[in-house]
Amino acid sequence: PLEAFYEESFRLIALRSPETVLPDGLEEYYGVEEPLLDDISLQYQQQTFELVRLILDRFHAYDRQALNPDELITYETYEWYLQDILAMEPFLLYPYPATYFPTTSVPENLVMLFSDYHPLETVQDGRDYVARLHLVDAKLAQLIDGLDARQEQGLLPPAFAIDWEVY
Repeated sequence: PLEAFYEESFRLIALRSPETVLPDGLEEYYGVEEPLLDDISLQYQQQTFELVRLILDRFHAYDRQALNPDELITYETYEWYLQDILAMEPFLLYPYPATYFPTTSVPENLVMLFSDYHPLETVQDGRDYVARLHLVDAKLAQLIDGLDARQEQGLLPPAFAIDWEVY
């Protein structure tokens, strides 16, 4: 059924970003089994686009004509959501992940994850917190690889962003 497709496909996309699922309190709901950080490697991001393309292809197999007006609104909204993700693919390297801007900054988002969003109410929360801390070095290595790829393409942050970081 289409409703089950929405649920499962959205779950698959959401699980690509454990750092999003965690503060939303959806780890248990989505069946997250181990504490992880987002994989920001370019390869993983490409795999995410491939997954979304596959989901969109399967989504289009549903008979749009059989939907009532309310179902059609949901269908078109979800279709837009999937297409919007794919529209970002050509610009994968454009957001600069090492600035002060929280919307794109990997370091800033890590700080917020560990200081503001990560629950610390149970012993298991504490264990998960420490497990995630052990993953920070690998994530920062991915960040450096991504910065190197951007530099190879001539994609550098604007001067005012660098000035903010220095001062």
